[in-house]
Order: sequence, then structure tokens, then C-alpha cells
Amino acid sequence: MERRLDTNKTLKEALQEFRLDKKEDIPWIIKLLENPLSPLALPGKISLFNHDCLHVLLDRKVTASDEAFVIGFTMGNDPKTKPWHLKIFKFFSQYIYPHPYRFSRDNFSGFDLGFNYGKSLKIQFNIIDFSKYQDVQILWVRKILGIDEKSLLKLRVIGNYYQDQKLISLRDKNNIQRSFFKLNNILRILSAIFCMIGGILLSSNTRDSGYGFIFLAVSSGTLLIASLLQRDKIMIFYSAMLFLFVDLRGIYFWLIA
Repeated sequence: MERRLDTNKTLKEALQEFRLDKKEDIPWIIKLLENPLSPLALPGKISLFNHDCLHVLLDRKVTASDEAFVIGFTMGNDPKTKPWHLKIFKFFSQYIYPHPYRFSRDNFSGFDLGFNYGKSLKIQFNIIDFSKYQDVQILWVRKILGIDEKSLLKLRVIGNYYQDQKLISLRDKNNIQRSFFKLNNILRILSAIFCMIGGILLSSNTRDSGYGFIFLAVSSGTLLIASLLQRDKIMIFYSAMLFLFVDLRGIYFWLIA
């Protein structure tokens, strides 16, 4: 079971156990969009110290999903936040932010959870001076600021459920892909076998050589199905031309006409 935060500790004590980023380690692009001193900072902008305090008060660690939750919380909590602010942040955090600060699309489910929770609270957290609460127990700081522990637990359960669903979806997708590639390879192997048998019959130059076109037709037909499954346009065209203009034509002139 995951170890939770001891709420009897003071905010200062919890911060001392928290792995914090130093100001000089924060990339400039993040400071540009999130630092209150930046003229281009988005709504929800907050000082690094206050941001770390929120990690503690919201019982969030330092994973990408937890970081996304806290940023989502501050943006949702700021009444100035507009939909286009969210689009800007999600674009930059997904494509422009450097690693390990960059978010993946999966992290935005945590961001949205944090956003909605921050929006539901009346106090605007990014303008609070958390330094005056450093010697207060986390339990009491939460009560003072209206952060409900039951809500935090519920949000964590929902977040874990989302993660589990993504893992299940990814597992099912991988199983489908494995099945697909297995079927595709079997069809290609069968195509090669039928092609070899058909080629041997044709090259034998006997009375029954014409039956080789039947095997060649099965070969090109099997290859066509495999190419359709793989959406390989060149091989679809190639196998279809063989089937229609070589194999079927050979069957007609050698076995029917």
C-alpha cells in the first residue's frame, strides 16, 4: 500500500522531506509561463515555494501526473483562466517543455482532475502567503484553507482508476497487435508455400501444369488479404494485379478454355 503523508507534521517539516527543484534548475520556458514575475505568465502562476507547499497540502508527490494535478489545480483555482489559456499550457507542456518536465497526453487526466477541484474551492491559492503556515500542522492548514481530506482521497482513487483503465487499454491494444501480426505472418507464410507449389507445377511442363495457377491464385489471394490487413497499398496493388491478370487468366486458358 502506498504510504500517505503524515498530516500531524508541520508544513515546514513536510517540505524538508520533499524532493524540491531549485530555482536555477527550472528551465526558462517554464519560468516564462508559470513564474509570477514573468509578463507572459499564464493564470494560476505561483511562486516555486507556494507551488511546493501545494504539493504537500494536496498530498501529491513529484511524478508527472502529480505535477500536472497541482498545476491544473492552480489554473482551475484562478478565476482569470480561460479555455485558450489551457490550450496554450497543454501545447507547451506536451511539445515544448524539456524532459523531464514535459507532460504526456496521459498526464492531462490528472491535470483535469486538479483543475476541477481547484475551481470548486473559494480561496485563490496562488496569492496566499504560505510562509505564515510553515509551523502549523498540515491537518490544520488544510482545514483553514478548506481542503477536504476526503476529497483528496476520492480524487486519488479516481486518478488511480484512470491509470488502471489506461493500462488495461494498452494491454488490450498490445494483445490485438500481437494477434494481428501473428495472423499477418501466417498468411504471408501460406502465400509463399502456395506460390512455391504453383511454381513447381508450372515449371514441370506436364499435362497437369495448369493446376499450378490454382495454387498461384490462392497464393496471391492470401497475400492480398495480408496486405489489406496491414494497409500496405503497394502490396495490395501488386497482389491484386497478380490475382486478376495472371492467376485467373491462367486458370481460364489452361483449365477452362
